[in-house]
Amino acid sequence: MSYHSPRQSVDDRVACSGQDDGVSGSEQESVDQSASLSPRGRERLLVSMNQTTTRRWTLQQDVLYYQEMEIDAIGVWRPKLAALGEDESIHFLLESGLKVTSVSWAGGFTGTNGYTFEEVLDDARQAIRTAERLKADCV
Repeated sequence: MSYHSPRQSVDDRVACSGQDDGVSGSEQESVDQSASLSPRGRERLLVSMNQTTTRRWTLQQDVLYYQEMEIDAIGVWRPKLAALGEDESIHFLLESGLKVTSVSWAGGFTGTNGYTFEEVLDDARQAIRTAERLKADCV
């Protein structure tokens, strides 16, 4: 397995691998046109920022500043959803255009918060339901 820099183009990666995928020239052109390109014409890497990185900001500030910084996606921290209200937060995030890559904090399985095992499981189930509503990739 070889490492490929995210800055390498798809053509460069294929050339480095020495593989021919059997795609004809016209098929390759349509594949190339459908790739997400940066303003410089290079393939773009999805950039996601987790809300714990900006812990002191509100959910609204996170979305506003992430958009200004051209960050494509957000890793959601559940306490920030609760601060605004889960339903309102979910609606706000879905309308923002940011992709939700993850929903953080489920359960507290280490026992340090004093929750019972059933409470921990209930919280984890709620985190999964929230992730589903946000179309998140993972919890």
